[in-house]
Amino acid sequence: MTIKLPESVKSILQRFWDYGYEAYIVGGCVRDFCLGKKPQDYDIATSARPEETKALFQEYKILETGLQHGTVTLIMEGIPFEITTYRVDGDYFDHRRPSSVRFTKSLQEDLKRRDFTINAMAYYNGLFDYFGGMEDLRKKEIRCVGEPEQRFEEDGLRILRALRFASMLGFSIDGETKDAIIKKKEGLRKISRERIRDEWTKLLSGSAAEQILWEFQSVINVFLPGFRPCVFPDNIQEELLRFCFVLNETYGASEIGKSMEMMKELRYDRKSCRDMSLLLPFFDRPFHTDKIHVKQYMKRMGLNLTRKAALLKQQDIEEMIKEIACNHECYTLSDLCLKGEDVIRLGVRPGKEVGEVLQRLLDYVIENPSANTPELLTEYLQNKL
Repeated sequence: MTIKLPESVKSILQRFWDYGYEAYIVGGCVRDFCLGKKPQDYDIATSARPEETKALFQEYKILETGLQHGTVTLIMEGIPFEITTYRVDGDYFDHRRPSSVRFTKSLQEDLKRRDFTINAMAYYNGLFDYFGGMEDLRKKEIRCVGEPEQRFEEDGLRILRALRFASMLGFSIDGETKDAIIKKKEGLRKISRERIRDEWTKLLSGSAAEQILWEFQSVINVFLPGFRPCVFPDNIQEELLRFCFVLNETYGASEIGKSMEMMKELRYDRKSCRDMSLLLPFFDRPFHTDKIHVKQYMKRMGLNLTRKAALLKQQDIEEMIKEIACNHECYTLSDLCLKGEDVIRLGVRPGKEVGEVLQRLLDYVIENPSANTPELLTEYLQNKL
């Protein structure tokens, strides 16, 4: 098997070999190449120790990103390359990272510590596959390297990583690996909520997410209590919308408080929580597609979230949005022809009343698009005052 590597990657690997060290691309980038995909980044494993790597590339910027585990990050042409010394991991006392590492000169020993066979391959002038990763790619199967229970005992996050890879690649999970996932699922309680959120989000975006959620309901229930799987419409692929369906099925649109508690527990950011709080109620209410309602949604939620709400309700409003844009119809305060200083000059007292008046003017313009001129709005305001 021959892989066409970028020139920058080839030059890094070749420098190691020129100076008597081994070096290979490893992990996800090799897997992606084997699947015919373009890797997003390149991880490199080498027999050189971190200080030797730094000496070899002293003309470049090098970050000591994980020196205690043998990892440095080389910045070449603005692109980061993570370079790690071959190592053997010590015991995992925190169920996340090894308490110690021991450097080795063996590529096979280094690959042996990795999570799944499809991530335990290396490449340089040929593929090095000691654990059957290529065969598992052909079989479309996720299988642990070595003893599955031990792999999950070492690092509980690998449980979610297995589900994530199965979801995103559309693979099945090997029988022994699946049994170990179910048996060791409580290990997820020892993993930080942020790391669970990141894997959960990627899992939801996968092409086989729905199948994985049904198959591993008991596992998801460990970090999402009461979890109930659901069916996603074919055109719902974004993870936030899919999570919206999950939360609605699990807690119901009327129990937004519980959904918000779970999102905060998983350390979702404020914007994601706010977006979810605006989207969930649409499961219990209609989405009106007349232009005035659509502009009101856009005023309250913004254009992107309005699109998501329409998608959630399986409504097509794209032509209407184009029409609103082409006609330059106002639906935000920034597009309103009168500003705060204008309404103050017309007699409104400074303070919160100014904002209330501007909102009333905006509602008027949403219903009467042609009224968005300084003259007509001034006349309207004077009549109302």
